[in-house]
Amino acid sequence: MKKTLILILFASAYLSITSYVFPATMYVIQYPKNGTNDAALQSALDAAVATANSQLALFKNQTDLAKGFADTNAFTSHSSSLQGYQNYDLFAVGVGFMIGLQAPSIDPNYYEKKIEDDIKNDGDISAGFSVSASIIAGIHARFILPHLYLSLQLGQFNVDDAENDYKFSNKTFGIGVNYGIYMPRSFFVGLLKWRGISIGSGIIYQHNEVNFELQLDTITQPVAGSIQLELDPSVNFGFDITTYTIPLEIVTSFQLLWFLNISAGIGADIIFGSSDILLTSTGEVSVTGTTLTQNGIVQVDGSTRDVSPSLIRPKIMGGIGFNIFLVKIEIPIIYYPTTGAALGLTASIVF
Repeated sequence: MKKTLILILFASAYLSITSYVFPATMYVIQYPKNGTNDAALQSALDAAVATANSQLALFKNQTDLAKGFADTNAFTSHSSSLQGYQNYDLFAVGVGFMIGLQAPSIDPNYYEKKIEDDIKNDGDISAGFSVSASIIAGIHARFILPHLYLSLQLGQFNVDDAENDYKFSNKTFGIGVNYGIYMPRSFFVGLLKWRGISIGSGIIYQHNEVNFELQLDTITQPVAGSIQLELDPSVNFGFDITTYTIPLEIVTSFQLLWFLNISAGIGADIIFGSSDILLTSTGEVSVTGTTLTQNGIVQVDGSTRDVSPSLIRPKIMGGIGFNIFLVKIEIPIIYYPTTGAALGLTASIVF
């Protein structure tokens, strides 16, 4: 009985960290026909599908890409950050967004221009990109404990770019707890203000769905005479990512000349969750030089599922802010030494 229980526990732990990979493969759903060259059309489509599958063989395992997108999903869960304005008097409300990038490059242009080429050439790369937007409301919960701060974070937005075959949706929900171990102090008649030191944690749920089309080279296959068959093996990449992030942070900040605010901190994110990549495509086969009595249809199917994000990501935090009376504008920066970064913008009212 004891051995059986140990085996069950071991199997459960193994399954919780195991990803499932199904290589991308093109299948023929229906062959084209014209009543005269049916056998030649079938042979041409089989040859085109074989060529397409040699291209799609690059996408047999994409665990690094799935992991990279899961990590950046957790990076951007810190949108609407108040890291530079902790230890406030009564309350704070704000709205913000954050962009997260993962290796091999933290240049935003890489994700606009080069990432698609690298995916085409290598199939699986350690890269990721994410965007998040949310609102946050915090309160100094001195009615529970002096120097204790509680916050609630909510966010949802969608992007649908039909022209570039791109879709993105984001949902965020978080609860934060901070405690001021040293409270603010002013120096030189307020010319310099130290906002003290705050330690914080909490839990942030974030779910992202990303869809884009990866264009591959069209395959042309002769059939008979002037008849030609064309096959487009392009596939749709669908990411379904869920992360639960527990931040562990210690931050401080300084206010200079009533206007400028500079923050710094260190910490780590403990991340749980999963990332799925689905490769799908269904389309008709193009045939020129004849009239078809039945169209050809092909389908692409493949997936990399249940890939876990990095469990612990140490981080270095910094930021620059601008004070306009109660209004605070902050640009938080989070650097993850394992080549990842997040950059945001938050506008808040702090009182």
